[in-house]
Amino acid sequence: MPELIVSEEFYITKANYIVQNPVRKGYVRSAEYWVYSSANKDECLLDLDSVYG
Repeated sequence: MPELIVSEEFYITKANYIVQNPVRKGYVRSAEYWVYSSANKDECLLDLDSVYG
């Protein structure tokens, strides 16, 4: 059942849960390795300059 986000601490907890989903599923060893993750700072799925440039 969905829960209402009522505090910053709860928000951070839920955001971290989402980031760790590919790790829990065994797709990657670390969230940083998941190309679609916000934890992955090195990869970019879309170069915005190429869209808006």
